Amino acid sequence: MHEIRQHPEPGGAASGRRKWLLPAVGVPALAGALAFALFSGGAVGGTDAPERGVRTEAAPGGASSVVSAVQLLDQAALVAAAEAPVEIRDDQYVYVSSLTQQLGELTRDREVWKAVDGNRVGLLRREGEEDVPLDESDLTYRRLQTLPTDAEAMLEWLYGQQEHMDEERDTHQDAYVLVADLLLESLVPPDVAAALYGAAALIPGVTVVPDAQDLAGRQGIAVSRVSSYNPDRSEELIFDEESFELLGERSVALTDLDFEDGSVAEGEALHASAVLERAVVDEAGTRP
Repeated sequence: MHEIRQHPEPGGAASGRRKWLLPAVGVPALAGALAFALFSGGAVGGTDAPERGVRTEAAPGGASSVVSAVQLLDQAALVAAAEAPVEIRDDQYVYVSSLTQQLGELTRDREVWKAVDGNRVGLLRREGEEDVPLDESDLTYRRLQTLPTDAEAMLEWLYGQQEHMDEERDTHQDAYVLVADLLLESLVPPDVAAALYGAAALIPGVTVVPDAQDLAGRQGIAVSRVSSYNPDRSEELIFDEESFELLGERSVALTDLDFEDGSVAEGEALHASAVLERAVVDEAGTRP
Protein backbone atom coordinates (compact mmCIF):
# COMPACT_ATOMS: atom_id res chain seq x y z
CA MET A 1 0.00 0.00 0.00
CA HIS A 2 2.92 2.32 0.49
CA GLU A 3 3.50 2.96 -3.22
CA ILE A 4 0.51 5.24 -3.33
CA ARG A 5 2.15 7.55 -0.80
CA GLN A 6 4.66 8.46 -3.50
CA HIS A 7 2.24 8.55 -6.42
CA PRO A 8 -1.21 10.17 -5.90
CA GLU A 9 -4.17 7.95 -6.57
CA PRO A 10 -5.93 8.37 -9.92
CA GLY A 11 -8.62 10.98 -9.57
CA GLY A 12 -6.61 12.93 -7.01
CA ALA A 13 -8.49 11.65 -3.96
CA ALA A 14 -6.70 11.25 -0.66
CA SER A 15 -5.51 7.72 -0.04
CA GLY A 16 -5.64 7.83 3.73
CA ARG A 17 -1.90 7.50 4.17
CA ARG A 18 0.39 9.70 6.20
CA LYS A 19 3.64 10.65 4.53
CA TRP A 20 5.92 9.36 7.27
CA LEU A 21 4.65 5.79 7.31
CA LEU A 22 7.28 3.07 7.00
CA PRO A 23 5.97 -0.10 5.35
CA ALA A 24 6.78 -3.27 7.24
CA VAL A 25 6.18 -7.00 7.28
CA GLY A 26 7.06 -9.73 9.79
CA VAL A 27 3.98 -11.85 9.14
CA PRO A 28 4.23 -15.49 10.23
CA ALA A 29 2.66 -18.41 8.44
CA LEU A 30 -1.01 -18.41 9.24
CA ALA A 31 -1.73 -22.08 8.54
CA GLY A 32 -4.76 -23.16 10.48
CA ALA A 33 -5.44 -19.66 11.75
CA LEU A 34 -7.10 -18.52 8.55
CA ALA A 35 -8.30 -21.86 7.26
CA PHE A 36 -11.92 -21.17 8.21
CA ALA A 37 -11.94 -18.16 5.90
CA LEU A 38 -11.46 -20.33 2.84
CA PHE A 39 -15.09 -21.30 3.23
CA SER A 40 -16.67 -18.06 4.37
CA GLY A 41 -16.06 -14.47 5.48
CA GLY A 42 -17.47 -11.71 7.61
CA ALA A 43 -17.71 -8.01 8.22
CA VAL A 44 -17.13 -5.88 11.26
CA GLY A 45 -19.09 -2.66 11.43
CA GLY A 46 -21.00 -1.24 8.49
CA THR A 47 -20.67 1.02 5.48
CA ASP A 48 -22.93 2.38 2.75
CA ALA A 49 -20.18 1.90 0.19
CA PRO A 50 -20.14 -0.98 -2.32
CA GLU A 51 -18.89 -4.23 -0.81
CA ARG A 52 -16.22 -6.59 -2.11
CA GLY A 53 -15.72 -8.55 1.11
CA VAL A 54 -18.20 -11.21 2.16
CA ARG A 55 -20.49 -10.45 5.07
CA THR A 56 -21.55 -13.09 7.57
CA GLU A 57 -25.09 -14.42 7.72
CA ALA A 58 -26.88 -13.78 11.00
CA ALA A 59 -27.70 -16.96 12.87
CA PRO A 60 -30.59 -17.34 15.32
CA GLY A 61 -29.98 -15.30 18.44
CA GLY A 62 -27.76 -12.85 16.55
CA ALA A 63 -24.72 -15.13 16.42
CA SER A 64 -22.77 -15.47 13.18
CA SER A 65 -23.16 -18.79 11.39
CA VAL A 66 -19.80 -18.44 9.67
CA VAL A 67 -16.40 -17.09 10.64
CA SER A 68 -16.06 -13.31 10.76
CA ALA A 69 -13.12 -11.05 9.93
CA VAL A 70 -12.71 -10.57 13.68
CA GLN A 71 -12.28 -14.31 14.20
CA LEU A 72 -9.91 -14.57 11.26
CA LEU A 73 -7.66 -11.75 12.49
CA ASP A 74 -7.79 -12.92 16.09
CA GLN A 75 -6.63 -16.37 15.00
CA ALA A 76 -3.88 -14.80 12.89
CA ALA A 77 -2.77 -12.90 15.98
CA LEU A 78 -2.52 -16.13 17.98
CA VAL A 79 -0.32 -17.70 15.29
CA ALA A 80 1.88 -14.62 15.10
CA ALA A 81 2.36 -14.54 18.85
CA ALA A 82 3.54 -18.17 18.79
CA GLU A 83 6.39 -17.39 16.39
CA ALA A 84 9.91 -17.26 17.83
CA PRO A 85 11.54 -13.80 17.61
CA VAL A 86 14.40 -13.38 15.15
CA GLU A 87 17.84 -12.44 16.46
CA ILE A 88 18.98 -9.43 14.44
CA ARG A 89 22.12 -7.33 14.97
CA ASP A 90 22.09 -3.54 14.89
CA ASP A 91 24.62 -3.51 12.03
CA GLN A 92 22.44 -5.61 9.71
CA TYR A 93 19.79 -4.71 7.15
CA VAL A 94 16.26 -5.88 6.55
CA TYR A 95 15.95 -6.94 2.89
CA VAL A 96 12.62 -7.14 1.06
CA SER A 97 12.14 -8.05 -2.61
CA SER A 98 8.77 -7.42 -4.24
CA LEU A 99 6.82 -6.71 -7.40
CA THR A 100 4.90 -3.45 -7.76
CA GLN A 101 2.46 -2.05 -10.29
CA GLN A 102 0.67 1.26 -10.65
CA LEU A 103 -2.19 2.10 -13.00
CA GLY A 104 -0.85 2.51 -16.52
CA GLU A 105 2.58 1.06 -15.66
CA LEU A 106 4.25 -2.29 -16.21
CA THR A 107 5.00 -4.59 -13.28
CA ARG A 108 8.42 -3.74 -11.85
CA ASP A 109 10.88 -5.38 -9.47
CA ARG A 110 11.56 -3.51 -6.23
CA GLU A 111 14.20 -4.17 -3.57
CA VAL A 112 14.84 -2.35 -0.31
CA TRP A 113 17.56 -2.59 2.32
CA LYS A 114 16.74 -0.91 5.64
CA ALA A 115 19.23 -0.50 8.48
CA VAL A 116 18.04 -2.37 11.57
CA ASP A 117 18.95 0.43 13.98
CA GLY A 118 18.40 3.33 11.55
CA ASN A 119 21.93 4.66 12.00
CA ARG A 120 23.08 3.81 8.48
CA VAL A 121 21.75 4.72 5.06
CA GLY A 122 19.68 2.04 3.38
CA LEU A 123 19.02 1.47 -0.31
CA LEU A 124 16.05 1.42 -2.68
CA ARG A 125 16.42 -0.34 -6.04
CA ARG A 126 13.62 -0.24 -8.62
CA GLU A 127 13.71 -1.82 -12.04
CA GLY A 128 14.58 0.71 -14.74
CA GLU A 129 15.78 3.38 -12.29
CA GLU A 130 19.02 4.34 -10.58
CA ASP A 131 19.59 3.18 -7.01
CA VAL A 132 18.37 5.64 -4.37
CA PRO A 133 19.86 6.03 -0.87
CA LEU A 134 17.14 5.24 1.64
CA ASP A 135 16.93 7.48 4.68
CA GLU A 136 15.49 5.71 7.70
CA SER A 137 12.40 6.95 9.51
CA ASP A 138 11.56 6.46 13.17
CA LEU A 139 10.01 3.07 12.42
CA THR A 140 13.17 0.98 12.15
CA TYR A 141 13.17 -2.60 13.38
CA ARG A 142 14.43 -1.41 16.76
CA ARG A 143 11.66 1.19 16.91
CA LEU A 144 9.06 -1.42 15.98
CA GLN A 145 10.23 -3.49 18.93
CA THR A 146 8.99 -0.72 21.24
CA LEU A 147 5.41 -0.68 19.92
CA PRO A 148 2.50 -2.06 21.99
CA THR A 149 2.06 -5.82 22.18
CA ASP A 150 -1.58 -5.65 23.33
CA ALA A 151 -4.32 -5.30 20.69
CA GLU A 152 -6.26 -2.52 22.42
CA ALA A 153 -3.09 -0.61 23.27
CA MET A 154 -1.94 -1.01 19.67
CA LEU A 155 -5.25 0.35 18.38
CA GLU A 156 -4.89 3.35 20.68
CA TRP A 157 -1.37 3.86 19.33
CA LEU A 158 -2.62 3.64 15.74
CA TYR A 159 -5.27 6.28 16.37
CA GLY A 160 -2.69 8.39 18.18
CA GLN A 161 -0.56 8.72 15.04
CA GLN A 162 -3.29 10.65 13.24
CA GLU A 163 -4.00 14.34 12.84
CA HIS A 164 -7.12 14.50 14.99
CA MET A 165 -7.72 18.18 14.25
CA ASP A 166 -8.25 17.41 10.57
CA GLU A 167 -12.01 16.92 10.19
CA GLU A 168 -11.55 15.53 6.68
CA ARG A 169 -9.70 12.47 7.96
CA ASP A 170 -11.39 9.17 8.80
CA THR A 171 -9.72 7.67 11.86
CA HIS A 172 -10.79 4.10 11.12
CA GLN A 173 -9.49 4.21 7.54
CA ASP A 174 -6.21 5.78 8.61
CA ALA A 175 -5.72 3.13 11.29
CA TYR A 176 -6.42 0.31 8.82
CA VAL A 177 -3.97 1.77 6.29
CA LEU A 178 -1.31 2.16 8.96
CA VAL A 179 -1.72 -1.50 9.95
CA ALA A 180 -1.22 -2.47 6.31
CA ASP A 181 1.82 -0.24 5.90
CA LEU A 182 3.39 -1.74 9.02
CA LEU A 183 2.90 -5.27 7.68
CA LEU A 184 4.16 -4.94 4.13
CA GLU A 185 7.84 -4.11 3.76
CA SER A 186 10.08 -4.80 6.74
CA LEU A 187 10.21 -7.08 9.75
CA VAL A 188 7.86 -6.75 12.71
CA PRO A 189 8.58 -8.63 15.95
CA PRO A 190 6.06 -11.48 16.41
CA ASP A 191 4.39 -10.02 19.50
CA VAL A 192 3.97 -6.66 17.78
CA ALA A 193 2.63 -8.35 14.63
CA ALA A 194 0.11 -10.19 16.80
CA ALA A 195 -1.01 -6.90 18.33
CA LEU A 196 -1.44 -5.40 14.84
CA TYR A 197 -3.70 -8.27 13.79
CA GLY A 198 -5.67 -7.91 16.98
CA ALA A 199 -6.01 -4.17 16.47
CA ALA A 200 -7.15 -4.67 12.86
CA ALA A 201 -9.91 -6.93 14.19
CA LEU A 202 -11.21 -3.99 16.23
CA ILE A 203 -11.44 -1.58 13.27
CA PRO A 204 -15.00 -1.26 11.87
CA GLY A 205 -15.68 -2.20 8.25
CA VAL A 206 -13.17 -5.03 7.78
CA THR A 207 -14.38 -7.93 5.61
CA VAL A 208 -13.07 -11.23 4.25
CA VAL A 209 -12.47 -11.91 0.53
CA PRO A 210 -12.34 -15.73 0.14
CA ASP A 211 -10.84 -15.61 -3.37
CA ALA A 212 -8.03 -13.15 -4.12
CA GLN A 213 -4.91 -13.17 -6.31
CA ASP A 214 -1.71 -11.20 -5.73
CA LEU A 215 0.41 -9.40 -8.32
CA ALA A 216 2.64 -12.47 -8.76
CA GLY A 217 -0.40 -14.57 -9.68
CA ARG A 218 -0.52 -16.46 -6.38
CA GLN A 219 -3.97 -17.44 -5.24
CA GLY A 220 -4.98 -16.44 -1.75
CA ILE A 221 -7.49 -15.07 0.70
CA ALA A 222 -7.73 -11.43 1.75
CA VAL A 223 -9.00 -9.11 4.40
CA SER A 224 -10.45 -5.94 2.94
CA ARG A 225 -11.91 -2.55 3.80
CA VAL A 226 -13.78 -0.19 1.48
CA SER A 227 -11.84 3.07 1.38
CA SER A 228 -13.50 5.92 3.26
CA TYR A 229 -11.80 8.38 0.91
CA ASN A 230 -12.46 6.45 -2.30
CA PRO A 231 -15.64 4.37 -1.81
CA ASP A 232 -15.31 3.02 -5.34
CA ARG A 233 -12.40 0.80 -4.27
CA SER A 234 -11.39 -1.60 -1.50
CA GLU A 235 -7.98 -2.08 0.11
CA GLU A 236 -6.91 -5.73 0.46
CA LEU A 237 -4.20 -7.63 2.31
CA ILE A 238 -3.68 -10.99 0.62
CA PHE A 239 -2.55 -14.20 2.32
CA ASP A 240 -1.38 -17.46 0.73
CA GLU A 241 -4.27 -19.93 0.60
CA GLU A 242 -2.12 -22.86 1.75
CA SER A 243 0.62 -21.49 4.03
CA PHE A 244 -1.31 -18.28 4.84
CA GLU A 245 1.82 -16.16 4.65
CA LEU A 246 1.15 -12.49 3.87
CA LEU A 247 1.75 -12.14 0.13
CA GLY A 248 0.99 -8.51 -0.61
CA GLU A 249 -1.76 -5.96 -1.13
CA ARG A 250 -3.89 -4.38 -3.80
CA SER A 251 -6.53 -1.70 -4.26
CA VAL A 252 -9.50 -3.18 -6.14
CA ALA A 253 -12.08 -1.25 -8.17
CA LEU A 254 -15.65 -1.82 -7.00
CA THR A 255 -17.03 -0.42 -10.25
CA ASP A 256 -15.69 0.46 -13.71
CA LEU A 257 -13.39 3.49 -13.39
CA ASP A 258 -11.85 5.81 -15.98
CA PHE A 259 -8.70 7.90 -15.39
CA GLU A 260 -6.28 9.90 -17.51
CA ASP A 261 -3.79 7.02 -17.22
CA GLY A 262 -6.29 4.40 -18.32
CA SER A 263 -9.39 2.48 -17.35
CA VAL A 264 -9.95 -0.14 -14.68
CA ALA A 265 -12.81 -2.64 -14.83
CA GLU A 266 -14.75 -3.69 -11.76
CA GLY A 267 -12.75 -6.28 -9.83
CA GLU A 268 -9.38 -5.23 -11.26
CA ALA A 269 -6.51 -3.69 -9.28
CA LEU A 270 -5.63 0.00 -9.44
CA HIS A 271 -2.29 -0.68 -7.79
CA ALA A 272 -0.72 -3.72 -6.19
CA SER A 273 2.42 -5.17 -4.67
CA ALA A 274 3.57 -8.72 -3.97
CA VAL A 275 6.37 -9.57 -1.55
CA LEU A 276 8.68 -12.25 -2.98
CA GLU A 277 11.39 -12.54 -0.34
CA ARG A 278 12.20 -11.23 3.13
CA ALA A 279 15.55 -11.69 4.82
CA VAL A 280 18.23 -10.11 6.99
CA VAL A 281 21.58 -9.36 5.32
CA ASP A 282 24.89 -7.86 6.43
CA GLU A 283 25.28 -5.12 3.81
CA ALA A 284 23.01 -2.85 1.79
CA GLY A 285 22.92 -3.93 -1.85
CA THR A 286 23.65 -7.60 -1.16
CA ARG A 287 21.01 -10.28 -1.60
CA PRO A 288 20.40 -13.34 0.62
